[in-house]
Amino acid sequence: MGSTLVQVTRDMDYDDDWGHLHIHLKKGNRHLDGVQTVGYLRWRKNNNGRGSSDDFSRTERQRAVMASIKEKLHRWDGIRRLPKMLAAFRKNGGKTNLTTAQMLFLAWNTRKPLLTDSVPGEAQTIGGVSYVVCDWEAGRERWQKALK
Repeated sequence: MGSTLVQVTRDMDYDDDWGHLHIHLKKGNRHLDGVQTVGYLRWRKNNNGRGSSDDFSRTERQRAVMASIKEKLHRWDGIRRLPKMLAAFRKNGGKTNLTTAQMLFLAWNTRKPLLTDSVPGEAQTIGGVSYVVCDWEAGRERWQKALK
């Protein structure tokens, strides 16, 4: 399962020695290894008019990566390699209180469609602090619709 296929929508070039974050990705369809995927998910410099630390775009990228991993996991080679992947997760510092059997059960049961959504909102600066002001009523309506 060594890589995740994603659509990188812009060149990403960023170094943060203090935070040990180095992102160097070119625009286009890319197979990313684990370190590159983390960088892709942590990227904050979209400069797309929604703020320099655009959490909306980061959320979209996170959803795309989850969908890519889910699709890959449910091919036969992904299911067969799942125990090895879980061992690597633990070896590399991944922590959970779930047992291996519980994680296998959850992974197998993600064969159903992956539903993702966000509460609608907009970025605002209030008192010099950035917030996302949510429309909770619209969020409740989306939740009700998704449960049907």
